[in-house]
Amino acid sequence: MINEVAVKSLFDHYHKRVQTRPGFYTSARWGAVVVLPKELLGYANRLAGHSGYASTARPIGIRRAVPNPASFLKEVFNSVDSLRSFIMSSECDAEEYINEVKRRHSGDTSKKQANTISIDNRPANEVFFEKYTANDATALRNKFGRDMVIREFNILSINEFELRYGLIGTTNASSK
Repeated sequence: MINEVAVKSLFDHYHKRVQTRPGFYTSARWGAVVVLPKELLGYANRLAGHSGYASTARPIGIRRAVPNPASFLKEVFNSVDSLRSFIMSSECDAEEYINEVKRRHSGDTSKKQANTISIDNRPANEVFFEKYTANDATALRNKFGRDMVIREFNILSINEFELRYGLIGTTNASSK
């Protein structure tokens, strides 16, 4: 059930703002973009885009590509009933889009990483210090034993060595 108070409030807001800003909710590039209040965001469509990033991302409203946005909005905001009908005609597909935006901007790159893992078969003893520091080597020797780490350091590829010692995704690996 649509929030009637929010619809009436949006209607009043539009008529107040359009008096001083005749092009309110119009865009030469996008047509008509009606910014919805938070109580009506469930009706937003992905075409209208988003504001904010990561956890603050939220849908904007409803966008319609129309040849004459001012005329279109005049019809939409002709009455509370016509505004309600416009809102309820939305695709209501912004939620999935916002989740994509939040994931993309929150640092969750698991999908991207899954597609970009590369294999580096160069010997660990040749490339280890390009990716890691002497402190990393000392920590490995202390944790797993000097002889074992040095032996495998000299015979494994860097990928095998990283997998064996759990170095994939460590901060030092990604900071270099």
